[in-house]
Amino acid sequence: MKVFSGILRNLEEHVAPSLLADKMKPFSREGGGDLFACPWLNWWKQQNGKIDNIQGILIMQDWYCTSDESESLETNVCYISEKRFLKQNDRTIFTLHNSGPWRNAIWDEKNWLVTNAVWGLRIGKNPAGCLSARIHKAAFPIWSQIIKHFANDDGFKVVFAGGWVFEKDKLKDACLKTYLNILMAWAGRRLDARETDLKTRISELNFESVKGKVYFCGHPSAWNANRNFLPGPPQV
Repeated sequence: MKVFSGILRNLEEHVAPSLLADKMKPFSREGGGDLFACPWLNWWKQQNGKIDNIQGILIMQDWYCTSDESESLETNVCYISEKRFLKQNDRTIFTLHNSGPWRNAIWDEKNWLVTNAVWGLRIGKNPAGCLSARIHKAAFPIWSQIIKHFANDDGFKVVFAGGWVFEKDKLKDACLKTYLNILMAWAGRRLDARETDLKTRISELNFESVKGKVYFCGHPSAWNANRNFLPGPPQV
């Protein structure tokens, strides 16, 4: 846990601000100071979960914030923990918790992590829809390092959920390393001349040690029996 906490802290305090500062809004913190972070990962870290027990990661696009009051990181971490989810407020987390296998894996056994591809909050008042490719390219060197830290076993699984997922049609097999390399090439193409830090971060990425399989499904907010429904973590 100490190593993971160090990686998370570095991504939150150093990597994410340099890549997302003009693209997303950071969460506020009760002690003062803003932070680009993932409420899911911060919640899991507080649960004293076991690193060697993690079987997979569910990765979605970004965090849905229901009100100005919930822009606090601590408020959103508590929201995940309290499990008082209403469908009319947040279909995503309600659907996950309402699915027995996902609830068991995420909240009970805590052997599946959840994270957002893009950390922070949207700038403006548009809470839905896919974020731009420019934003997702900037986010790739952040969330990919979380996957790299955990994906060290052939049985490890990563589920990408939602229409935001780029380049998935180019995947020729179910190899996680292959997909990350495809995304790395995509993220480095046609970058704005001002994105010098992003170019550097991408050039430093290396996924040779990554193992595991990749899966795709619809976003949980739109799950139903007939549309990209994934009732629980993949078992194959």
